[in-house]
Amino acid sequence: MNNVLIVTYYFPPSGGPGVQRVLKFAKYLPEFGWEPTVLTVEGGEYPDYDDSLLEEIPRSTNVVRARTIEPYTLYRLFTGKRSKEKIPVGVLSMHEHASLRERLANQVRANLFIPDARIGWIPFAVRAGKKAIRDRRASIIFTTSPPHSAALVGARLRKAAGLPFVADLRDPWLEIDYYQGFRRTKLATAIDARLERKALSRADAIITISPSLGDLIRSKRYNRNVHVITNGYDEDDFRGIPRQEVSRFTIAHVGNAGAQRNPRMLFSVLSALAARESEFRKDLKLQFVGNVDRSIHEELRALGLEELSEFVPYVPHRRALEFMVNASILLLVINQNEQNRGILTGKLFDYIGARRPVLAVGPVGGDADRILRESGAGVLVDHDERTRTEDVVQDFYRRWKSGSLTVETRDGEQYSRRAQAKHLSILFDSLIAGTRHA
Repeated sequence: MNNVLIVTYYFPPSGGPGVQRVLKFAKYLPEFGWEPTVLTVEGGEYPDYDDSLLEEIPRSTNVVRARTIEPYTLYRLFTGKRSKEKIPVGVLSMHEHASLRERLANQVRANLFIPDARIGWIPFAVRAGKKAIRDRRASIIFTTSPPHSAALVGARLRKAAGLPFVADLRDPWLEIDYYQGFRRTKLATAIDARLERKALSRADAIITISPSLGDLIRSKRYNRNVHVITNGYDEDDFRGIPRQEVSRFTIAHVGNAGAQRNPRMLFSVLSALAARESEFRKDLKLQFVGNVDRSIHEELRALGLEELSEFVPYVPHRRALEFMVNASILLLVINQNEQNRGILTGKLFDYIGARRPVLAVGPVGGDADRILRESGAGVLVDHDERTRTEDVVQDFYRRWKSGSLTVETRDGEQYSRRAQAKHLSILFDSLIAGTRHA
């Protein structure tokens, strides 16, 4: 069996959607002839922790943890945050009421820590990676990012070891959402662009999670060997989750809801329907599971919807799936930014696996819209489509009242984590075959 060195900053006990992608690759790659060695961080700074995921790491997976130097202790001291207060992944996309200290700290983060605040991990990860390659006789290097520092680790290991290098990009590099509308110096942007070119041009293949993101990478001409492997869901995760009778029309958003995921038009429509129809107001329940940005709380309060809402703090992945399975409909909100047509969150595929109807708010014709149409899992409306949004909500509500609110997904197997691991193994096999015949 071949061995692959997987380089990832986010790995259990880290929680969050990015962890699921790499954790499931580690689970299913051995079925297709690839034994993973995971190189991750020791004592890293995670926005969420989920110790239950430690139990899901396959026993055969060798995990190597490299130390790091994190800047977030200084960030907390400067901004006055508590020592154990979690720092969000997109720390730059802070709420509009951020303090002067927070704004200044963000400027420093964006213009000095390039490509990201995980650069203190790079030298330690490279050293540990070289040793892991020798000890485990790895045949290929696979990195997943963000943080894009992981791709720089992969590029250095590729140069040192001479092994094929595959870079997995779950988000764009320069165009990542938390830089949208943010003031970076020309020098910082130029340095970041050079690092992006260096890492991606050195990769033997690049993987993205959506066709639109793949097109963006190809347009830069750093590397034409670009493949799409979407996120997916693991059928095993849903086994044994009880389905309960729901007494209210529950619209559930499961996962972190940042400022750029504020579906203002949908909230306005729900508020108007609740004011106009007393029965709808009595039945309606908005449920938010995960961290919710302050701006969304303010929006709900202003529209009179906060009293109809339930807020559940971050929960372990298994518990999150329970909320999905027992919702009436599942709310998916695509970030409002220039690259949103290519956003395919891991949450979308867990929603498909939960087999509950999905109401998505985002760009019509984008990659999420296409998958919802192809799978039959739900409906997407634009952020500004008031009439269509109202029609869709009322249709869902009528079907819920009549007991006919069900969903039958089509071709769901292609979005399974096992199928995605198979696609990745085929790419690995082709690269290894190419080096052997070179």
